[in-house]
Amino acid sequence: MLNRIFTSSSKPLRAPAAWALAALTILGVEAWVYAHRADMISDYWNKFLINERWAVELPWTPRVVMGNSMQKTGLDPRRISDDLTLLGVPGAKPTGIEMLLERYLDTHRRGPETLYLYIDPEDTLEQTSVILRYFASVSDALRIWGELTPYERWAFIGRYFATLDLRIMSRDAGSRPKFIGHNDYFIAFMKDGRGYMPAPHAGRSIDPDYFVRDPWRVTVGYSFPEREWKALGRVLGRCRERGIRVVLLSTIVPRTVAKAWRENGFVQKYDDLRTRIRQVYPEVAWEGPAVVAYPDGLFGDYGHLNTRGVRFYSSRFVRLHGGETGATR
Repeated sequence: MLNRIFTSSSKPLRAPAAWALAALTILGVEAWVYAHRADMISDYWNKFLINERWAVELPWTPRVVMGNSMQKTGLDPRRISDDLTLLGVPGAKPTGIEMLLERYLDTHRRGPETLYLYIDPEDTLEQTSVILRYFASVSDALRIWGELTPYERWAFIGRYFATLDLRIMSRDAGSRPKFIGHNDYFIAFMKDGRGYMPAPHAGRSIDPDYFVRDPWRVTVGYSFPEREWKALGRVLGRCRERGIRVVLLSTIVPRTVAKAWRENGFVQKYDDLRTRIRQVYPEVAWEGPAVVAYPDGLFGDYGHLNTRGVRFYSSRFVRLHGGETGATR
């Protein structure tokens, strides 16, 4: 069949040559799709992951926030101070934060003077596999290869089968929020915000029945496995080596969620983790209590602040850590 399809100078190719040409064609397509994945991905949170390298490459500042989507969409450096950059990997636990920190140190050859760090205590399901798909470098994956599950290893390897990977992720995206527009616009917005991007539902407030219809966040389990404790140790160890002051941030959640977490023991487990950190890393500073409750109306969904909430949270950051209230926006 291939001898009939692949011809040169009207003469049929020999079978080995035909198969080689077919393989090269397939590899070429996969390489092209892989190189242009950022333009093809519409899922809002995955766009954060694949484009975060552009935020990492922003000019060095003495203060840096590293967290997850809560901080990425909740703190606006333009409202705080010119000496602050916001970095984050949606859904990341210390495994993802370690990748982010190493990327930052490799890029700038020095760390910030102060690192505001968020430690995610929630069960983020398979988020590490998504980070491996869209953010991790080869060296990141190799460094923690022995700690990864078979599924996570396949997620990393599978990203190089780019056409299949995009189909799988598009199928699984379902009703997840999308970014409509060219990827260059996303990058430009993120650079302009010094890492900040508004949450997809920043223009609305959740209604009183929101958590009745969607109770996922109030019932989410606590999860901080030993693998994450080791990754946190490596992160804090690197900061200690570099003389970087670390401040651990509180978890900002809707009041409905905070109430449920206190009742189901989530907050107690998180407090126990913080106690363990204090004992092993006494040099670490703390922003405040483990969980801070904001009015539900300051959120656009289960955990991301709306426009009013961003103003509120950014002003709180200035009060606690210093800055210029209303710096430019």
